[in-house]
Amino acid sequence: MNGSRSKQYIADIVYVLDATGNMSNHKHALIEQMGLMYQSATKQVVEGGYDNADIRIKVIDFADFRSEGEEAIRLSDFFALPQQEMQACAYIDNIDCDCRGGDIAENALEALWWAMKSDWRPSANIHLIVLLTDSSPLDFQERDGCLGYDSAFYPQTTSELQKAWDDPKQAGLALSQHNKRLVLFAPRGEISDHSWDSIAQWNDVDFAEVEACNLLEEIQGKDICEKVLNAIGKRR
Repeated sequence: MNGSRSKQYIADIVYVLDATGNMSNHKHALIEQMGLMYQSATKQVVEGGYDNADIRIKVIDFADFRSEGEEAIRLSDFFALPQQEMQACAYIDNIDCDCRGGDIAENALEALWWAMKSDWRPSANIHLIVLLTDSSPLDFQERDGCLGYDSAFYPQTTSELQKAWDDPKQAGLALSQHNKRLVLFAPRGEISDHSWDSIAQWNDVDFAEVEACNLLEEIQGKDICEKVLNAIGKRR
């Protein structure tokens, strides 16, 4: 034996999905890109000098606490690719969007907080969050008092969320300080007095603008895959 060890590229990816009525088909874009993403990512990292890729994905879907209560945010475990690709796709396919959602804005920031608090692997080359929505985010605590909303668990403001993003260790998160990335598919500008614009300006954020209430028409599996591969390419 020569004592050589396999050099793996390790990636943890959390998909955060708007699961309200007008988003009922965008989950199929995510399913469509799953196998392609793993194959393309493996090819990319091998060309970059790694032996193989060790990729896990997790899924978080969100709606509105006022209409959905305790079911407003739902989380999967991490799925290992390619071994658990079928289970991951089945989980996504079973997300029911048809009867979910309240106002135009949804509890997306709370879902992003759950993603940031994931059990990320310290050894990972990248901690990647991919958030897809065609609506604006409600402010933190705006649904305080609704069934299932734990006001003590969530940040009080978007500024507090940004501080945790900029310094995860200080916030008690396993999220990497230097190897994190947020890919944000969302509308720009104010919708019903809410906006993604400030988050789009954060460090380590790749903002992909979509038309409000029209993500279904704009985003395809290849678009998601391309953004994921770009993020992996930046963290080699």
